[in-house]
Amino acid sequence: MSTTDSPHASGFLSDPATPRWMRDLFRFLPVKSQFILSNNVRDRYPFPGEGGKYVPLPLIQYLAEALKLRGYQRFICFNAIDGFRPVVPRGENESENYDFFRQRFKLEFDGPRPSLEKSLEIIEPMAGYNCGFDLSAARPGANQANRLFLVIGRENFECKDGDTLGREGTLARSFFSGIGTVSRRHASLTHRNGCWFVTVSPTVQNMTQLDGRELPRGVEQPLSGEHILKLSTQCEVRLRILGG
Repeated sequence: MSTTDSPHASGFLSDPATPRWMRDLFRFLPVKSQFILSNNVRDRYPFPGEGGKYVPLPLIQYLAEALKLRGYQRFICFNAIDGFRPVVPRGENESENYDFFRQRFKLEFDGPRPSLEKSLEIIEPMAGYNCGFDLSAARPGANQANRLFLVIGRENFECKDGDTLGREGTLARSFFSGIGTVSRRHASLTHRNGCWFVTVSPTVQNMTQLDGRELPRGVEQPLSGEHILKLSTQCEVRLRILGG
């Protein structure tokens, strides 16, 4: 699970060498759990390397390297000939990755490949596996009171005072950037005197709603508990306060 958009991920998405389909995949990751890739699946794709150079990678390895930028840690593939095989990003310990899947999912890579029925039984717990991200422990030792999170699908982004939501905002930019009905800086988040507020920019033209109620432009709205924030008919996210 990813909790933040890293600077490396932002640079990867803005790189002209990154294909459009990959940018779309990143954008929909928070709201979609399955994707179908077709056509040029045997091509090699340029992934940024050291010194401004690119490394040509096959599709499976390219996906693992790209998703690692979003905070994903474990990757595995399956085909009818080889069965299950971990996909190990460059620079990582291959044995450690194999051991993880052996211990967590009881996979064996040296024996005969599993039948289709057995493969489906194995895939189910892997698809539902969560790395254990716990909002209450996201920052060990930190003050748990009045922490605000932007929740998009299964992803959680911790907010800071002054953060903005939008196509050029400071949170989850890769998600918002492809939604044309969301403004560049659609709404801002403010923390003051122990309270959180959301403010819709005065320049926003589309209707923006908090829990089904249209928000006035340029006016702070207090937040408490959990809210549904609708930035347009095509974009709905959640705002969740812990300890408030």
